[in-house]
Amino acid sequence: MDNLCNLLMDIKKCPGLFIGKPSLQRLYAYIGGFVHSESIHDSYSEYLDGFQEYISEYYALNTDHNWANIIEFFNPIEEEAFDKFYELLDKFYEGIEKNEN
Repeated sequence: MDNLCNLLMDIKKCPGLFIGKPSLQRLYAYIGGFVHSESIHDSYSEYLDGFQEYISEYYALNTDHNWANIIEFFNPIEEEAFDKFYELLDKFYEGIEKNEN
């Protein structure tokens, strides 16, 4: 499991420690900073590769909005959007695992 995956699981357990409160926009910004830092140190994470496309397909949208904005549009309560991200992330990886087998 890569660093981003481990980090996301830690944030899920205790969002206040990392981003202050369960907020998808804060999480999105935190992930962006983490990925940027990894790119500077040549340790690119592929953990969320394909997630943007998955979210667009899940909600049947053809849009340029990022996955966080899409999830928040359909889940306007901040904490619910945060929880929905993790629900969709689990489904995303379940689909990948099924396709690998």
